[in-house]
Amino acid sequence: MKVIYSERARTVLAGIIGFISEKLPIIIRSLSQAIRIVPAEDCSISRERAPVENRFDIRVVPLKRYPYKFYYQYRHKLELIEIVDIQHVARDDLPGTD
Repeated sequence: MKVIYSERARTVLAGIIGFISEKLPIIIRSLSQAIRIVPAEDCSISRERAPVENRFDIRVVPLKRYPYKFYYQYRHKLELIEIVDIQHVARDDLPGTD
């Protein structure tokens, strides 16, 4: 299963990595590894089992051990998972609800 990141998700991810690198450099290696591995595995496993968050069929999976949620869409015909947004758990707005 191929996993891709939207432009928005890549921008948010770069911001997270930059912030953590500056403020908490001791955890950057483990966070970077979790970000690269966990969302792809979790989204692939729970493609259609994760709860749908809004009318655009955006699903969410939490990043284990870290306070982030990955929002994704499963594209059936392409057998593709697209990470559309990444948010800190303290935020309550949902992607696609603007």
